[in-house]
Amino acid sequence: MSLLVLLFAVIPITEMLAVRLFSGIITDGPGQFAANPLRVVWQIVVFFLALAVTRSAHHLIKIVRVRVFRSGFQAAGSGVPPNKESWQWAVAFEMSNVSSAVVQIAMFAALFFAFDPITGIVGAVVAAASLAAISWLYQRQLRLQRDYLETRWTPEAVAIPDRVGTRIKHSEIGAFVGTAGLLVTLIVVFARVLGGQIVTSDAIVLFLGLRLMFGQFGTLSSGAMRFARAAVHL
Repeated sequence: MSLLVLLFAVIPITEMLAVRLFSGIITDGPGQFAANPLRVVWQIVVFFLALAVTRSAHHLIKIVRVRVFRSGFQAAGSGVPPNKESWQWAVAFEMSNVSSAVVQIAMFAALFFAFDPITGIVGAVVAAASLAAISWLYQRQLRLQRDYLETRWTPEAVAIPDRVGTRIKHSEIGAFVGTAGLLVTLIVVFARVLGGQIVTSDAIVLFLGLRLMFGQFGTLSSGAMRFARAAVHL
């Protein structure tokens, strides 16, 4: 599990490195290429290496986590009945997805502080507020899933389309919260750029990086709602 957490933490670093190199090549590349073409070529090579590491880490996580979960279940000697094994795996996978999103959000927030402390602080505060909102949605979804399970064989049972619809609605609300957080933080970035506190290349990095970070809230929200459903069945 520690390997998975390490991979989760590496992804934002390599993504931000790739974005920073890309913005530098786009904004300063033409002038630098005329004066020192080897330097620009080297930057392009490093950019593709960082991009390759990022994508490889994404795929490696998906491969490694299956082995990690299988080894963990075997070592624990879990007495889960066969009819609930699928729920056990669902809980493990969704916990992995949620952990990945949270770790990457934290890493992105820390990296933004290195580019611009003000933007980093605002991004961290907005991200924390967004996490709190998704946590509230998760708690509500967990209560609903318990009610669905307890009443599924009674006349008060909620129809399946309504159950699925509520879970999807909560997932999308969480994703919308992340989008709203992105817009709030971008307002700060615009103000800092227009005030001359952030250079163009760093502004490009912050824009793309913020999109990556707040995009994780969609993954986090949907994973948390699916986790709530799987957890009550386990």
